[in-house]
Amino acid sequence: MTTPEPTPKEIAAKPAVTGATIAGRLCGAVGSVLLASTLLTFLLTETVGVLVVGKLVLGGALVGTYLFTNADFWSRLSGSRSAGLTLITVLTSALFIGLVGVANYLVVKHDKEIDVTREGIYTLSDQTVQILSHLKTDVKAIAFYASHEEEFLPVKETLERYAKAGGRFTFEMIDPQLREDLVTKYMITSRGPRIVISARDQEARVKELSEEELTHAVIKVAEENTKRIYFLTGHGEADLDDDKGAEGYKSIADAVRAEGYEVDTLSLLALGGEQAAKDTKVSLKAPHGDAHDDDAGGLEIPAKVSALIIPRPKTPLSAPELKGLEDYLARGGRIVVLLEPNQTSGLEGLLRQWKIEVEDDIIVDTNVLNRLVGLGPASPMVVPTDDEHAITKTMGAPAIFATARSLAVNAGGTPGVETKALLQTSDSAWGETNTKSDTAERDDRDHAGPLKVAVVATKAIPATAATRMSDEARLVVFGDSDFVNNGLQTKPGNADLFLNTINWLAEQTEKISIRPKTRPQSQLFLSVNQLGTLKFFSMDILPVLLVAMGLGVVMLRRQR
Repeated sequence: MTTPEPTPKEIAAKPAVTGATIAGRLCGAVGSVLLASTLLTFLLTETVGVLVVGKLVLGGALVGTYLFTNADFWSRLSGSRSAGLTLITVLTSALFIGLVGVANYLVVKHDKEIDVTREGIYTLSDQTVQILSHLKTDVKAIAFYASHEEEFLPVKETLERYAKAGGRFTFEMIDPQLREDLVTKYMITSRGPRIVISARDQEARVKELSEEELTHAVIKVAEENTKRIYFLTGHGEADLDDDKGAEGYKSIADAVRAEGYEVDTLSLLALGGEQAAKDTKVSLKAPHGDAHDDDAGGLEIPAKVSALIIPRPKTPLSAPELKGLEDYLARGGRIVVLLEPNQTSGLEGLLRQWKIEVEDDIIVDTNVLNRLVGLGPASPMVVPTDDEHAITKTMGAPAIFATARSLAVNAGGTPGVETKALLQTSDSAWGETNTKSDTAERDDRDHAGPLKVAVVATKAIPATAATRMSDEARLVVFGDSDFVNNGLQTKPGNADLFLNTINWLAEQTEKISIRPKTRPQSQLFLSVNQLGTLKFFSMDILPVLLVAMGLGVVMLRRQR
């Protein structure tokens, strides 16, 4: 079927299309879309403000311009054969704008984050999610930032992630200018920490906006009873206050504190003096020379010591100190021993009772992979053994040891002790027994790899035991102490290995995980006003202009 040609009379009656007519039709298209999209603007802004009123006024003016420049609109609409199509076009446009508005409204009200960054910088670590989901008390964060500050949005977004991960975590953004009473109460300064985490009567300040800082603050305030980790001193052990030298332990001590523990030093010799000072009556027939007082008791390590770290003692521990350690384990104590080659700690006999044999060697590994990553033959990479354990099951990278000695598991020892190897070297490593030489050559006297370099031992403590501290004594022995010093604790796997050990000893298994690392980030932070402007243009103006342009083109083509 062909469309009949218009008659000369119809052509003569058709008004001429001028520039004003075309401009008016474009104005009508834009004005119609502006009026139809006013509802979308209201849903986005949630207020009848300048934007809503402005679109109504501008849309009405543009539609009026169209009607003025196209006076025959109503007659053409009622008599034209395309009136139905025009109506369908208008209704379709209105329906499209309505659907876009509803979709955008639902997205704004029910937002769902999808982290597509390669490093996952907007996703909380499994450790953080686990801690937040197991909170036993309400934890609240108060962030003192005004909405115009550039830090406001990233702080708010980060705290929102924490609140979504744990139902007992809440937060509040406070404008310091509007709440001077809270600024005074929490002693907030412009240069100091401006995020306060609180639970019950405890508070913690977050120095920087990072997952590590926030999570550790949550752990600190949510912990009902703070665990105390002590490092043994008095025998040339590693220095917790040394942050300059490579052999210092300041960095790892800070890392333990960041896990929510209290960290301090303990001298068994000083402890013995304190306990002896309580005796008001003593015998003057004290032993002398090599004599030994069989009635003398060992040093009693206090129950407040959640775990005791013995970091590479350079001189042997005395008999009373060893007796104190033995009694501490018998009560269910927790100990970590960090050894070094060519050093006699005096602990060898005690460890043998716990089925751990300390070998007199130094580990050498000529694996070509070590050289490719810049490691020498005395710095082996160590990996978990096939025996799965809570300490090592989350290790994502090998640990790097340096000048380590090997360990062995023997069959003797105290009944009831269960021993398991945690870490081992590669097959290419061996234990060089000639530890006095500067060179190493493998021979029949050496210990063949793979070599055990970390061993854990446990023993159940009967409920009837006097002064029982826990239901299980735990002992972890490493054949190296350098892997957590200032020089090596930043190596992949090293700090996590040590912190996982502390958490297992302290029965804080929810903290055992790979900690959030410092990841390269490419971020653009916008203020609230900037974000609102971007949202308005991207979700309102841009779609509206596209629809208006399409409608205008349709109207022009239909009038040719």
